[in-house]
Amino acid sequence: MTLILYISAIVAGLIFRRSKICTIYILSVMYILSAFNVKNADYATYQSSYQNMLGSGRTLFRYRGYTDFTYLFGSNGIDFEHYMIYFYLIMFVIMIVAIRLLTEKVNPVLSYYMIFSYGIDVVQMKSLFADVLILLAVSLLIRNEVIKAEDEMDHAAKVKRRILRRSLPYMILIYAVTIHFSALFFLACSLLFVTIKNKGKMLKRVFYISIFFSVLIYVGFLPVVMHYANVLGILGDMDYMMHWATRSTRFGFILTFVLVGLVVIAINVDRLSWDRDDTRDRVGLKYKFIADYTLTAMLALPFLVMNGHFSRLIRPYMILMYIYYVHKKKMQKIRTGELIGYLCYMGSIVYAFWIDIYPSMEGTLGALLEFNRLF
Repeated sequence: MTLILYISAIVAGLIFRRSKICTIYILSVMYILSAFNVKNADYATYQSSYQNMLGSGRTLFRYRGYTDFTYLFGSNGIDFEHYMIYFYLIMFVIMIVAIRLLTEKVNPVLSYYMIFSYGIDVVQMKSLFADVLILLAVSLLIRNEVIKAEDEMDHAAKVKRRILRRSLPYMILIYAVTIHFSALFFLACSLLFVTIKNKGKMLKRVFYISIFFSVLIYVGFLPVVMHYANVLGILGDMDYMMHWATRSTRFGFILTFVLVGLVVIAINVDRLSWDRDDTRDRVGLKYKFIADYTLTAMLALPFLVMNGHFSRLIRPYMILMYIYYVHKKKMQKIRTGELIGYLCYMGSIVYAFWIDIYPSMEGTLGALLEFNRLF
């Protein structure tokens, strides 16, 4: 039954792209499979942490953003099973708001997300929390840049309102860092994006900065960052976190390298054809900035070489890619760039599922479909 619901939600979203009833149906399926799940790869860990937090108090735990969030529920007598009901409801509401800021075609974005990376995101609750905040922050950032580029802001507008609007994405990202430290990467990427987006040759600039990041990592800069983040209470168990700062891959990083390449090519090869149409309206600006921001995915490459755990950095970029492609109109005539982009787009979804979800199917998507209190 759960498998039927899962497949039907994906198909419905691809067919009924703007239907609000379909949106509710897809969200309901996503919510049921996650909020009422009773067993997955990380279920026991999160359940134990939640119960220990209730017995010992939140001061004994790190990841302050996440533990303070859970403490709001636990201190009011809510057990872990009911906490999941509230948690996933909040997460999916934030996700819908973030997606809706960039496109009206929410349904196909959710359908592609259900293929990848829903099955692993909802299992890793801290990562999901951080990722939906990252997506919200990036959506707000891109929206702000569109408004700025169009010069729609009334010069007589209140300065305080303008400052709040422009600073809100960074405030959200800073909070996301306290939930999962990997959000620090997107904070750096967002600052970089607003700095170099209009200076031309962005691909080349990002490539050079990626090399600079590689040098920093290999001279031991990452463990230093980890140490001070731990002192500030951002990170969890330090032994576990230092595992991220230890080189643990040989050639396994090539798998994720291919995924990054597919994502960057899918958007930016297509964009070369799209730019020639000289689209300069509000929608065109929005998707130009999505394409520009996606280039920052290349900055994850040095981290992937060092440790395979950083592959999760690619997940928010996948959602941005979904948003970009669901907006595209059907090709009236076949252009080489658009065709290559579309093939890379579809290939990246299948490939991401194959390298990230399929190997751990029993503890991720398979567990969501098999272990549910309602079925």
